[in-house]
Amino acid sequence: MIKKRYVTYAIIAILIIVIAYSVYKSSQPGKYDNFAKCLTEKNYVMYGTDWCIHCKAQKDMFGKSFKYINFVNCDLRRDICNKEGIDGYPIWKSGNGTKYEGTQDLSKLAYVSNCALEG
Repeated sequence: MIKKRYVTYAIIAILIIVIAYSVYKSSQPGKYDNFAKCLTEKNYVMYGTDWCIHCKAQKDMFGKSFKYINFVNCDLRRDICNKEGIDGYPIWKSGNGTKYEGTQDLSKLAYVSNCALEG
C-alpha cells in the first residue's frame, strides 16, 4: 500500500514538472519576434491559406514569431485577396505594393525590408 502511494506521488510530481516546463517554454519570446514585428510595422503582408504546404513552410520559418506577421488567409478573406490581385500562395506584398511570390528566405525578406534578422 505504501509503494502505491509513493508511485502516485511520483507521477503527480512528474506531471507538475512537465506542465510547469511547458508553461515556461510557451512564455518565452520567439526567435524572430523583432524581425516579424518590423515587417508588420513596414506594412509587409503575407497572403496565403492554411492548406498550402508552401505557406506552412513559410510560417514554420518564423516559428512562434509568426503571430506578429500580418497574414491574410485568402480562404477567409477572398475579397481582400481578389482586390490585391493574389493569384498564388504564398505571396508577400510590401508597403509600396511590390510582390514577392513563393516561399521567401528570411534573409531575403530582411534585405528587401531593411529589417534586422536577429537569431
